[in-house]
Amino acid sequence: MKKRIILYVLIELILLIAMVVLTGCDEGFIIPLYEPCIYMVNADGSDLTKVIDRGALYTLFIPNRPSILYLGAPASLYTVGYDGTNVYKISDTLEVKFEYPSISLDGSKVVFVTDDDLYVVNIDDSNLHRLTHSDDIIERQPCFFPDGNKIIYNTLDNSIKTKYRLCVIDIASGIKDTLLTSDDFINWPNFSADGEKIYYTSSGTEEGLYSMNKDGSNIIKLVSEISAGYPIEVSVNKLLYYYGSNIRIANIDGSDVFSLGGIENPSIALFDDTKVVYSTRNIGDYLGDICVVNCDGTNEKKLANNGDYPRFSNDGTRIVFPGQYQINKGNKSYITN
Repeated sequence: MKKRIILYVLIELILLIAMVVLTGCDEGFIIPLYEPCIYMVNADGSDLTKVIDRGALYTLFIPNRPSILYLGAPASLYTVGYDGTNVYKISDTLEVKFEYPSISLDGSKVVFVTDDDLYVVNIDDSNLHRLTHSDDIIERQPCFFPDGNKIIYNTLDNSIKTKYRLCVIDIASGIKDTLLTSDDFINWPNFSADGEKIYYTSSGTEEGLYSMNKDGSNIIKLVSEISAGYPIEVSVNKLLYYYGSNIRIANIDGSDVFSLGGIENPSIALFDDTKVVYSTRNIGDYLGDICVVNCDGTNEKKLANNGDYPRFSNDGTRIVFPGQYQINKGNKSYITN
């Protein structure tokens, strides 16, 4: 992510210099200048709103309250109201890893990764505490159980190097349980909407997308053609995953696979899986267009430009994303937000 930002800045600088040289700095010429921000928009494209003039790597709606969680500089977690007020840093001085922080379904707690350990904090900035203390274990990609009492995550044992586990930890007691152990890399654990099934990906000889019961029983390989190093998304009826440079969508049982093409950073709403939101970029660009498309590939629509990592609200009515806007439009007309 940091390398991509540096590349983007360098490309923008080269383009600006080229524009100045080619135009000879004619009177009235304006070099567009941009500022980072967070945007919110309705799923139908209406009411595009700039929430706050701050940069973010990742954004999420907080369920059951008019607030947004975002991962901002310097690698910290913040909450902010829809109107841009009530900004709170909830990760204290910890450096948060870009491991997709997870919010409990009721919107009360957040789990994130720092120094390869798991931390939990209440959304109101209270009761920040470290869940795991594992010097030789790398813990990644945490996800709340739907009831909010437990967290599932994957681990790599540094002392063994080839042993991967899918683990569960009880937040109140700190008791851990291992659901799965493998020599293949286990990735991206996620839950069904009703909390009865766990979904995850595996690489290596048994690469694929799998389901299991919440107690670790009845493991089923649903999809073989998958790029296991990329995140998956789960809704009531659909699975959204990567295969090579394409995004694919399937029924919750792995049937009726459909390719949505070469889109990036897709999201599907937990309780309304009729549409997929995604970003699209040209090679070398840091930000691109924010678009939605029906799950059958129809009715593709551009909602905004200069954005990335769009995410639905759980009910599918709103989308939030990091973006940027031009601060010096002057007397020139640019296609920007």
